[in-house]
Amino acid sequence: MERYFALAQETSLNIMRACEVGFNMPDNSLVERCVPAASELRMLYYPPVSVDRLSTGTIKRAWPHTDFGIITLLFQDGLGGLECEDRRNPFTFAPVVPTDDNEMIVNTSDTFTRWTNGVVTAGVHQVNVPPSMVNVAEGFIPERYSSVFFFKAHRQVSVGPIDHFVTEKNPAMYPDITALQFHREMTDILY
Repeated sequence: MERYFALAQETSLNIMRACEVGFNMPDNSLVERCVPAASELRMLYYPPVSVDRLSTGTIKRAWPHTDFGIITLLFQDGLGGLECEDRRNPFTFAPVVPTDDNEMIVNTSDTFTRWTNGVVTAGVHQVNVPPSMVNVAEGFIPERYSSVFFFKAHRQVSVGPIDHFVTEKNPAMYPDITALQFHREMTDILY
């Protein structure tokens, strides 16, 4: 697990390096905000649930949400169930159909939205009925497993907009608070 965490952290740092190039930012302007690591690794288990219970609309395996961090690396099992919001059609979700147990899904998260002053928006996602079972009328949706790596900024780093993304025409949209303060605010809202 420690090796997996280290590989996920390094992969995330490489994605940040690529973003620095893509946004024409100085080297390490994103990477330095992520060291030392404050990321989290979670192994998730979704128990079996009846089709009847899910079809009521009163429960979901995971309600639509965004993640707090910078990006999220997700590995889901062959069953699937992850859905991402279609940005062109808000409140419409498309399944992320698993094609390989080794595929990695990269989702943008809230801190990246804040840093880029809204240029990059957090991906809304949920866990729902797997695509292969959408038309099943009765029975149980089987258990589901996923591994989620929440790549986060160092706790004392600001998650306010980075100067590179703030202009006279696009003033700062978010307050200058630390990653830890932001995490606590979001946790208070959710729990």
